[in-house]
Amino acid sequence: PESDEFSPRDLSIIEIKEDWFFDKIRSKIYHDIHVISLILPADKNPALYEKPIASFRFKDVANLFYSMPERAIWFNERNMAKHLNMADALILRLFNGVLVKIANPADNRVVDIYANSRRQAIIASQQLEHQLVEFENQLWEY
Repeated sequence: PESDEFSPRDLSIIEIKEDWFFDKIRSKIYHDIHVISLILPADKNPALYEKPIASFRFKDVANLFYSMPERAIWFNERNMAKHLNMADALILRLFNGVLVKIANPADNRVVDIYANSRRQAIIASQQLEHQLVEFENQLWEY
């Protein structure tokens, strides 16, 4: 039987869903985080697939982080005097991760689109990320 209880250490993956939009008047790209989801990794799930456990509205998560500044700390490895609140670190996009989904008509994840191999999906994810950076750079040329 599948257990409904997990250790906090089992939840090592978070998924951030956000919108990107370009403000022509200010010539700036904005990132609007909507949802943060906790994902159970495949190796911790008896069914051997990544399983979403819970999703939370980002504004609620940010308010929670701001309400407990002594516990919700993003540690700055390069400058020990400049630790931030976790909400501020997310807003400033100080996180790094793998692109798992981009808008598409079938609403598929990258791994579903490139199902031939996990390696191919990782490469495709990196290529999509590079395309987004290139798109952002081209906005400034016109």
